[in-house]
Amino acid sequence: MQLNQYQQGEYHPGAPLFKQLLWYSIGDFLVQTPLLPMARLKVAILRLFGAKIGTGVNIKPHVKIKFPWRLTLGNYVWSKPSFDLITSPIHIAAGSWIGASAVIGPGVRVNEKAVLTLGSVAVKDLAAMTIYSGNPCQPVKKRQLL
Repeated sequence: MQLNQYQQGEYHPGAPLFKQLLWYSIGDFLVQTPLLPMARLKVAILRLFGAKIGTGVNIKPHVKIKFPWRLTLGNYVWSKPSFDLITSPIHIAAGSWIGASAVIGPGVRVNEKAVLTLGSVAVKDLAAMTIYSGNPCQPVKKRQLL
């Protein structure tokens, strides 16, 4: 497979263009700003943009939500204001394939020509020329190339 020949096809973030522009111009700011500390108002704004949010949800300042129309939160969801999302780079080497709905954890290295199958979850480095499957993924067999 030559990735330079890949065509993305149609991508749609899930909302009309005017709704996206409105969100990025004012909605996003109103939810992130510490100047508007009232969680109920932030929840109302998110609901106006299509979020499905349960009762008792607390949205703190500096929360980044890219597509509120795709957001679903259950009842009484809350994260402390100082919550830190710690991420690490993910490295995918040449000739590797990542199947649809597969998940690659932070800090994982997918070595050359490794394959992660449909819906699999990688939490450790994947060896070169090996096919992986499952959650967490396990090596299935060595890859044979002609």
